[in-house]
Amino acid sequence: MKSKMLKISIGLLIIGVMFIALENHFYQFVDENGVLHESMFMPLGALCVMLGIIGLTFSLLKMIWIIIKNKCRK
Repeated sequence: MKSKMLKISIGLLIIGVMFIALENHFYQFVDENGVLHESMFMPLGALCVMLGIIGLTFSLLKMIWIIIKNKCRK
């Protein structure tokens, strides 16, 4: 893994999954009035997962571009 963006994207995906797992395991409950109470872990987890997917997409596109560019030179 040479790409810094790839490492950051994988890290964001792992953090996002951990945030969502924490939210589902500890912080989500419905009170006696039927109101759902959530912490900030779910929005942060979703944001981290989305940023990780976007970063992975750009990293993979960059790798494909480099491969195609190198094959065209030969």
